[in-house]
Amino acid sequence: MVRTMEWLGAFALILPAAAAAQDPAPELLAHAGKWQVDYDKEACHLLAKFGAGGDEVIARFTRYRPGDPFDLTLYGKRLRGLPSRLNVEVAFGPAGAPLAREAMTGTAGKIPMLLLSALRLDGAAGETANLPTISPAREAATAEASFRIPRKQAFRLGFSSLGPPLAALRACQTDLLRHWGFDPEVEARLSRPVTPVGEPASWLNTADYPLPPEIADNNVVVQYRLDVDPEGIVSACHVVYRTKPDSFADLTCREMSRSARFRPALDAAGKPVRSFYINKVRWLARDEDAD
Repeated sequence: MVRTMEWLGAFALILPAAAAAQDPAPELLAHAGKWQVDYDKEACHLLAKFGAGGDEVIARFTRYRPGDPFDLTLYGKRLRGLPSRLNVEVAFGPAGAPLAREAMTGTAGKIPMLLLSALRLDGAAGETANLPTISPAREAATAEASFRIPRKQAFRLGFSSLGPPLAALRACQTDLLRHWGFDPEVEARLSRPVTPVGEPASWLNTADYPLPPEIADNNVVVQYRLDVDPEGIVSACHVVYRTKPDSFADLTCREMSRSARFRPALDAAGKPVRSFYINKVRWLARDEDAD
């Protein structure tokens, strides 16, 4: 299932009053064109262009499940020449606290890209449990995102407001759950999500499996979804994102299906129900362990 829905209209820019006081001020890249929501079969993406010409940046927000965390991928020529992994400072304004996060870089075709995982608009780490829900008012008040990347000029993306685009992204996520065969209302009221038994990092180890030659000297990230039945047994594995290549993604899914152990999800009444578990594996080259 692939659908595309455009969010009509470019938004007017709201410049934070404190921007002039910053030294040096991050370069403002104005929103250009329309927001677009892409319905992928395993994820929902929200895209927009900022700036123009050689300085243009495309930002893509991605959610693989309902909730507040998202991955943010930036595409543009200004990202060329970066190391494969680096720390980036990102803040969502006007009220978001700066957050230093590890980023991965690469290319989409010939276009340089930078990926930040598990972000939240309030600056908290997305992997942290029991965080407060981001309110629609907080989304609507988010007017920009600023980025400080080593050896690059700092820049900010002018959103005006992320309220309407993120509302469209949530609608996509609801449709996505139905497409996977889950009831969105049941998922929203789970008294316990699918819970790993033991540490997921122990389910895979590169020392146990021969690596395909094409990735033996590369770091590989595979994000996956495991469907888990009411008995806690994995019934299916789906690769929702991978850096490269298909053979290694297939290996990850096969071994995860074999090794993963779970306590099943419980509905609002405490009854075991079918649900899912999403996580990522980072396979490291030169016999380093996956995490």
